[in-house]
Amino acid sequence: MKLSKNKISIIVIDLLILFLIYYSNNYIDKHKDMKKAVNQNIYYNLEYFKEELQDLNKNISSVLTVKDNYNNKEFISRGVIRSYSRCNNMVGKINGKYYDDNYIWDIYRTVNENIESIISDNIIDDTERQYLTTLEEYNNELLKECKKIMGKLYDEGFYDYNYQKKIEKKILKTQSEFSKKADEILDQEKYKILIDYKLKNEVGENREENFEQIKKYCEEIFSKVIRDDILEYDIKNNNKPEYVFNTPQEEFESQNKFHDKPKYQLNYDKSTKAIKISTVRYTIYASDKKYNEQELYNTAQNTVSKFIDKVYLYDKNIRYDEKILKDITYKYIQKDNDVYYEGSEIYITINKNKIITDFYIGNLNKNIISPSITKKDIENKIDGEILDIITIANTKGKVEYEAHIKDNNIIYSAVFDGYDGSLKYYGTDIRDYGKIIE
Repeated sequence: MKLSKNKISIIVIDLLILFLIYYSNNYIDKHKDMKKAVNQNIYYNLEYFKEELQDLNKNISSVLTVKDNYNNKEFISRGVIRSYSRCNNMVGKINGKYYDDNYIWDIYRTVNENIESIISDNIIDDTERQYLTTLEEYNNELLKECKKIMGKLYDEGFYDYNYQKKIEKKILKTQSEFSKKADEILDQEKYKILIDYKLKNEVGENREENFEQIKKYCEEIFSKVIRDDILEYDIKNNNKPEYVFNTPQEEFESQNKFHDKPKYQLNYDKSTKAIKISTVRYTIYASDKKYNEQELYNTAQNTVSKFIDKVYLYDKNIRYDEKILKDITYKYIQKDNDVYYEGSEIYITINKNKIITDFYIGNLNKNIISPSITKKDIENKIDGEILDIITIANTKGKVEYEAHIKDNNIIYSAVFDGYDGSLKYYGTDIRDYGKIIE
């Protein structure tokens, strides 16, 4: 039988329609599955956050009632808080509406450091006690909000699959409302101490800097590393754990060529006081002058010497592009009285055109909490071939001893707490600060 062209066209169209229906249904099914997976992820992040609030309250109660050695204890899981924060960002993107999430940035991001500081001197004063009890109360307010969302699933050990799926269907809206409510509660006068409480640094000095002081400090660092320039505050990052500054984009002419003056971003970590400077954009031409390794090294030395009297170059990484020098990263650390200060590390990357593309400087405050354990005590704990033991003040100002031990021709690192002698790490990751490469 011979089909007419019209009939053939109708058959082709019908087949095409069936094809589109099949694959559109397939796409819709996949989209539904993806949406269910996202909703489930949001629900579980809220559940984990709820559990962390409950654990935090238990830990606060323990700190307030029992004197104990809480060294290296995590009072709230940093990993869970990071995951929960990312989940909240995702909710904002999906809903097209963001909230500040001040309760995450102002409260839970610094909880561990705050409590560590409070217990560091084994004394809890009235202000510290008020901070802890107010934090407990605020946690309870958020737990009440969690219970409103989770209903009977709030209680540990109870599970109802169908009930959970009903909650997950509305979780995008309820999670957004939860974050909004959390910030509204935080705005109440009685919780002001949670924001105003100044994180004590590791040697017991209150951080009293205001924004203008920090900006001035950042400009001083920037002028020593790069040049005198205006630093413009990036208001978009106001609620982030760091202050972000940018230099304005400027153009200049050199040898009849237009160059962009390198545009930089400076990040100041509010918690650690570390500063990172990185290039955002710059222009180079093939004819621009190239510098050799010694000239780049001299630039690095001159730059870091502006900050620390005794700097030790302990590592460098040279990168090549088709056997041509591309850039060099130098890593420095300060050593004083046989102690390596991790907080004062400096990293600097310089490209072949002598443009500093990355710079990092830690907190230059050298004050540390004196250890109660000696190197001799550490030696007595080790039954093996000791290559050396170095003393390190970590970024929190606390002393650690790192012993390098040779066993079966493998060099291991054993890190001991400088206050109770407990073993904090054993493995092959070694901090080779003692092997200066200069």
